[in-house]
Amino acid sequence: MEAEDEVLYHSLIREVSPERERSPPRALSPPTHSPPPPATCDPTAPATPRLAAARKARTEAAKKKDAAANRVAAKRVTSKKKEQRRAEIGAFSTMLNNYTIEDIVGNAAVVVQAVSDADPHVRIAARAALDRFLGAAGKLKVHPLLTPDMDELVDSLVKKMIDPAAETRQSVVDVLALMHKECLARHAPSVVAQLKHSNGEVRLTGIKILSLLDPKDLGLCATTLSLMLDDRSTDVRRAVARAMASLEASTISGYAERIVSTLSNPDVSYRRLMLTTVFGQIPAPALEPYHPVIGEYLSGASAAELRDAVWLLSMMPTLMIAQLAKSLVRSLEDSDEAVSVAAQTALCKLDPATLASHATDFTDRLASADWKECVSGLRALAKLTPILQQSAPLIFRRLEDDDVNVRCAVLETMRVMKPAIILSKMSSVVPMLVDPNDNVRSMVIDLINLIDPTEFVAQTASLTPQIISCIRFPDDRVRALAVTLAGHYLDYDQELVRQYVELGDFVQLLQDPSTQVRLATIPTAARFEKQDFIAYAEGIVDTFAKEAERERGATSARNTPRAASVSKLLMKTLFCKLDPTVLEAKQEVLLPEIAAAFKRLENQKWQVRREAAEVIGALAHLTTENEMYSLYEKLEDPRLEVSCAVGDALSRIAHFKLKDLAEEFVQKLRGAHEGARMSSVKILQQLATTTESSTPLLNKQQIQALQRVGAS
Repeated sequence: MEAEDEVLYHSLIREVSPERERSPPRALSPPTHSPPPPATCDPTAPATPRLAAARKARTEAAKKKDAAANRVAAKRVTSKKKEQRRAEIGAFSTMLNNYTIEDIVGNAAVVVQAVSDADPHVRIAARAALDRFLGAAGKLKVHPLLTPDMDELVDSLVKKMIDPAAETRQSVVDVLALMHKECLARHAPSVVAQLKHSNGEVRLTGIKILSLLDPKDLGLCATTLSLMLDDRSTDVRRAVARAMASLEASTISGYAERIVSTLSNPDVSYRRLMLTTVFGQIPAPALEPYHPVIGEYLSGASAAELRDAVWLLSMMPTLMIAQLAKSLVRSLEDSDEAVSVAAQTALCKLDPATLASHATDFTDRLASADWKECVSGLRALAKLTPILQQSAPLIFRRLEDDDVNVRCAVLETMRVMKPAIILSKMSSVVPMLVDPNDNVRSMVIDLINLIDPTEFVAQTASLTPQIISCIRFPDDRVRALAVTLAGHYLDYDQELVRQYVELGDFVQLLQDPSTQVRLATIPTAARFEKQDFIAYAEGIVDTFAKEAERERGATSARNTPRAASVSKLLMKTLFCKLDPTVLEAKQEVLLPEIAAAFKRLENQKWQVRREAAEVIGALAHLTTENEMYSLYEKLEDPRLEVSCAVGDALSRIAHFKLKDLAEEFVQKLRGAHEGARMSSVKILQQLATTTESSTPLLNKQQIQALQRVGAS
């Protein structure tokens, strides 16, 4: 029996051990005795321990072999799937990278979903495609998503707002932001339905989508939004607050009570957000019933909250403002301009006496030797206009301060004072036109320009010598201001001005290197009488020739027209004051100007045509008969301004030349447009009062036609 077990055991070992089968047979020593007869295996024979062990070993070996084969097969399947997945990912990524704008629009839902794909290559490609589309959206003339018939796409995107991936949800918001508002509004109910989702991130996404609606459409969701002002998620509450801030005033007024109730929220940052965003959008009348609640909150609010509530406080009753004036005074110097303005609005509601009692700190600073303290006090007082008048003496004391910063601050404060107060200190302000500091001079000029010139010269006649003396000051702006004011003084009292300056001084200023000064000098010089120009006529024409030549050179160098032409202004303003014989003697200079003006009468721009007509009018007595007829043809210019300028130019031509056109002007009284009729009436009136050898230039019928127009 043992021999049979031995044979069976070795046969099993050979069967489960391929290594044994592959190993070469070992050489056996020759038997020393005859081998035993072959054993026969009886399956019915009882198993001995060795046989059972052999069978068990064979079974275990078979299991291991099968397991190994299964693992190899599984690895092959997994590897094949990975290879297939890599191929798919590569193809998908390549497809996303090659997407055009139209492809992205057509597959927007797929691209949005791919943003949160498990594979980083797909995520990167999808995000790049989406960013490419979002970046190009603003440059497209016709946005592919801005059509009201994208409901299918919007519906698919709205369904993805509950996606667990944050990238997908944000991409949904990014794409929906480009959609047509009308299309979004139709899907608003689907978004509102998701605002009850247990996931706060989903609710936040819904609020972001609703914020994309127009205020009118958003108002339809206002009730739902107001109920979410106490949402358990901080981010959701903040998003709701920002969304409600964009509601229309008429809509948000209906939720004033709900909004005011948020002042009891324990979250300080949330309360401050409500104060700075939502409360400012509620009309003051809607908040009136809740003044007691707001007042109770403000009385116990922190300094930071009071700062945020300044705008809200500015709408409160005066009594409440007075109670919190101390905090408002601090906010007056806040670095945030909006906070400072709101504090100013609130404080200026107080009566001057109450306001002055809270502004003592600012007035005390005016006496400080530290220029920074003084300047801060001046800037704060400049915002408290009700008490500026009573604080004026303290302010004016620092007008001649040695520190330039203080002088500038005083001048800046004076800008908000009433003109009467400013004029009362002109005796101290005018000398500052020659201040060594450029900023001070600029502020003085700006301050003087704030006052009506007529009122200024009437109140400062005694300062005429000081102002006239500034026409020689090195600063161009000061010279220009002095020349301009001199013109107003000439209107007020010409004899007074002539004591300190003559026309010759202004003629010299026509050569000033500053264009600003030359432009200011021309209208001032025009205020002198015609006989004053006799001695300067030739010099003025020469100045005109030089100026015209300079302007032509500058224009050709820049290849652009000058903003303000000194030569044209000089011609239109001063040539009418000059002796015609002088102009005739300078025809070689002036005739080219007339020829150029007639060419510009054909220009397409009406401003150029009007200017050309004004130039011809200034040199009307030099025009030939043919030029007169050419000018007459332009009387029917479709632009009223041009037609009137042409009529004015014709009226300056010698009347005996116009006599031949009298009947033509009479005809225009009936059929021409307004500009031509107005000009014809003006010219006929001049001809009616002119005689030639005691004979009227108009006949009886022409005079009657003119009278009929006057009667009508």
